[in-house]
Amino acid sequence: FYDFHPGAKLGLIDNNGQPKPLYRAYELLSESITAGSVMLIPGNATNNQLTNNGTVLVTRDSGGSVRALIINRDTASHTARLENLAGIMTPVQIKVFDDHAGPVAIVPVSSSEIAVPAQSLVLIEY
Repeated sequence: FYDFHPGAKLGLIDNNGQPKPLYRAYELLSESITAGSVMLIPGNATNNQLTNNGTVLVTRDSGGSVRALIINRDTASHTARLENLAGIMTPVQIKVFDDHAGPVAIVPVSSSEIAVPAQSLVLIEY
């Protein structure tokens, strides 16, 4: 799980005990897949502009909360929103990992349109 010496690249934690970018990706993935979760939208969903440069995973947990994990490998930023049969959904919380040297950031919810920075992971909870 961690690098035994400087320069090793396979661990989730570096040899100084600091989380590496892969750790942050797993952190967001584990929050999107909780006990009792079911996958609602697989991979490259309809109207997904990230078809070749990212993916979307949408799950619903046993309590009814919906989470969308967006992986944007594109060098351009995008916007996202989630719609269901009742209409456009408004997020409760947004977490963004776009600084490979930093932690996951909780960003304020300002609208149903979510900014997805270039080369980032975004976890949106509804």
